[in-house]
Amino acid sequence: MFEKKFKMNKLANCIFSGEHKLKWDGNFIDFTFTPFEDLKHCGILYSINKKQMQFWQRDFYEKTMTVMHEGALYRLSSSCYDQTDVGMAPGDYPLPQNTIRADSEISIAKMERMADGKIKLVFISKTNLFLNAP
Repeated sequence: MFEKKFKMNKLANCIFSGEHKLKWDGNFIDFTFTPFEDLKHCGILYSINKKQMQFWQRDFYEKTMTVMHEGALYRLSSSCYDQTDVGMAPGDYPLPQNTIRADSEISIAKMERMADGKIKLVFISKTNLFLNAP
């Protein structure tokens, strides 16, 4: 039991920052956020999940936005289909060998401190992993 409460922004940084996420989440090969020049809370998130079981690894190329509202942190993301639409050069994130690009239609995360002092994180995602399972 910790006597001191975690600050929500530090916990969010641990969960959503590639620098920290790669240290504790062994399922990722890459987790890189590139903020837009004029909107630091919005940007491009590129991540690659390691191969699981007999399935090829998956990568995600997403637009993300993080905002605080009434003490809660909201993170929204969805797949980029055309890199030029978001200011990235074509080929900035080419599809690695033996990788399938997953399609995140929408992902929503909400982090908030509850009345008992605990931090609650809810994550909802509608993603097509293109399993092509036999």
